[in-house]
Amino acid sequence: MAHINDLPHEILLKIFSEYLKTESQLSLIQNVSKTCLYWSEVCMDAFLWCIYDGSLPFVTLKQFCKKGYLKNIEILNFSKVKENVNVTQEDLKSIYSNLPKVKCVIFSNAVKKFEKRECYLISELQKHCPNLNEIIINEQTFHDYKISNKLFENFFDFRGSKLVSLDFSNINLVGVRDLFLTIASSCRNLEHLKVQNLHIQSANPSFLIENMQEGLQKLKTLRLGYPILFRSRSSLKSCGFPTLEIFTHPSKMDCYIQDRLLKRLLLKSPNLKVLDIRGCTLLTADALCALPAADLERLYVSQTRLYSSLNFINVLRKWGHSLEALDISRLKGSIINDHFTSLISNCNLQNLEILDINNTAVTISTVKMIIRNCPKLNFLQLESCRELCRGCKRAYEGKISIEELLLKLDDNMDIT
Repeated sequence: MAHINDLPHEILLKIFSEYLKTESQLSLIQNVSKTCLYWSEVCMDAFLWCIYDGSLPFVTLKQFCKKGYLKNIEILNFSKVKENVNVTQEDLKSIYSNLPKVKCVIFSNAVKKFEKRECYLISELQKHCPNLNEIIINEQTFHDYKISNKLFENFFDFRGSKLVSLDFSNINLVGVRDLFLTIASSCRNLEHLKVQNLHIQSANPSFLIENMQEGLQKLKTLRLGYPILFRSRSSLKSCGFPTLEIFTHPSKMDCYIQDRLLKRLLLKSPNLKVLDIRGCTLLTADALCALPAADLERLYVSQTRLYSSLNFINVLRKWGHSLEALDISRLKGSIINDHFTSLISNCNLQNLEILDINNTAVTISTVKMIIRNCPKLNFLQLESCRELCRGCKRAYEGKISIEELLLKLDDNMDIT
């Protein structure tokens, strides 16, 4: 009978890589690698360490870096670093200098933990990681620890042209306006920028749209949100964002983004695929109809005043043929039923996969019509839809669940 240790090195690598899809690298080292010397050797194969998940103790991370086990790391995750970890500039230099292929560093929930050593997190990256093109600082829980834009200034000046993606979200940021200006002037190849839900220590967090557009001509994704404020000067020529595909600016209280600003942002973005303007209360349907995007795939307009406009149906008609996801939740009144009747009668919504119409007056007959005429529908949100029967007001995920809903609604109509 063959022994498991008779398996070739390559087969064990595949088995261990499957293990890592559900378990941490710490578990791999503590449990799997201790089985025998052969397994220990396989566990340290660089093939298994293209991503560092952050689960190892910091001391172990340093040891593995020095031994060359992590030479293939492309994603370095610091988000699980223990509170008040004892780390020096030399420690970071030792780690970074042994990660020649790293492309992405995740500092989420980590900057505060390095305390006074925070500057070395970035400065040593600048010196030792020439292939770095993505930085993520996205805090999961709010804390009052302030991050200054000055932490990144030198890095952007030196390495900004290499960056493709930046995520500064959910952080307590000092100097947001200067940060935007630095990004716009230094990160000419940036494709993805996410700056959402900031806690800003500034009396003037606004930035000029035109400055961003001039500097970030390759931008494909722009994810913003209150309290980021836009300003625009009609006297300045707008370059637009010609390659922009995703623009999100969701907010619960945004009274700043108006039609003129939206046009300045998106009137030169014909390839736009995702538009999220939830909570942007001053936008009108006419502004959306004027956008050059012909094949929008995802539209989120909940909690806006677009619903009150008689022209809102024109927005849905404009993109009904291409929409894959639509959020028009909280639309008041029975007009939602007229909208869907009109759209479906014109053979729109054939590509719709996700629909959120929670807290609306959608009727049973309209829901049935939607299900029968949207062959790709895979998610339907019906919570708080007061016209529906009890037991139907929930979210439905998957075609089987949606088909069961249709049968239930048919039965309910028969009883009625």
